Amino acid sequence: MGAPELAGAGTIGKTDAMRQLAAARGRLQRKLGDVDLAAVGLSAYNQRYLGHKLAVIEGELQQVSDLLTMCLAGSTVPLERFTLLDYGGGSGVISLLAKEAGIGTVIYNDIYDVSCEDASALAGALGVQLDGIVCGDIGEVLAYLREQRRVLNAVVSYDVLEHIYDVPSFFGALATAPMSDRFFRLVFASGANIKNPRYVRWVTKVHRTDELEGTEPGWGHKERDSVRPFLEIRRELIAAAAPDLDVAQVDDLARATRGLRIDDIERAVEEYREHGAISYRPDHPTNTCDPYTGNWSEHLMDPAWLERVVREAGFDATVEAGRYATAGGGPKPAVKRLLNAAIGAFGSRALPIASYYVVYADRAAAPARAG
Repeated sequence: MGAPELAGAGTIGKTDAMRQLAAARGRLQRKLGDVDLAAVGLSAYNQRYLGHKLAVIEGELQQVSDLLTMCLAGSTVPLERFTLLDYGGGSGVISLLAKEAGIGTVIYNDIYDVSCEDASALAGALGVQLDGIVCGDIGEVLAYLREQRRVLNAVVSYDVLEHIYDVPSFFGALATAPMSDRFFRLVFASGANIKNPRYVRWVTKVHRTDELEGTEPGWGHKERDSVRPFLEIRRELIAAAAPDLDVAQVDDLARATRGLRIDDIERAVEEYREHGAISYRPDHPTNTCDPYTGNWSEHLMDPAWLERVVREAGFDATVEAGRYATAGGGPKPAVKRLLNAAIGAFGSRALPIASYYVVYADRAAAPARAG
């Protein structure tokens, strides 16, 4: 069954987008309910990761639908000509729902080659044709877009922003992507909500575990991620880069470089050798990242800083409180509806009660010429 028409030459209204996506997620939910992840050939990692989503798939698709509605609402581009980039797409659920809803061109991306292969296999098993799969970081995405002469109307992402090593550089690079003059929007959602006290209490324990204890690589572990304590890894990297430093100096530097990737750790070592100190300071009491890849352990970022970073990259940006999916796990539906009403009334001031935040941005208008 094909997707119903949404819009022709006019503007895509929010209500129209919500209606279209509601029908699409019903179809996709039925397809996913019939799929055997192991038989499809998915990796253990995505069998585990997607398996968790399938357990609460109605709520998961509802939340993804909200993000896609934000991408589409207000667009004057006909849906069949709309080009969407799913950045850091993971299991591919966002891309799958976008195609099911009738978005003309959907490009899936992930930095993890295993997820790229799994997304392709899952789409094939569901009879969904993704229009492009790009495995790599933002550089590889930009190269693909230029090579394929793709012009974007929107970039959507969920639970990726908190893992990007250098956020200002990322948005600076993204600002060079080929964008439609007619309509372009960014929708980056993240559960790493620094304003939600309950979440912060939980995630700071995760930070300390990753930093000081490490994790056990159980079934479905993501092979790209380090399991040893990050502090221990930094000690080894510093000792190897500067064998002339004594144990106390290595230990001090290892603690001082929390949140740095190997290339920046080595630069910090050179700075220490030259000046006896380093200028870098961690941005939060517990934030930490994998020293090999720069993958943050749920990077807690100040919304005002994040909004400023995205604006400086050339976008009109706001950080908004994300709405709860009334289906799925967590609070009871009635409680979620009350929370959503409060979020609707208070906007970004409702971040302390929101389970996630959304960076919502359009390309900034060119400044008017004098005279």
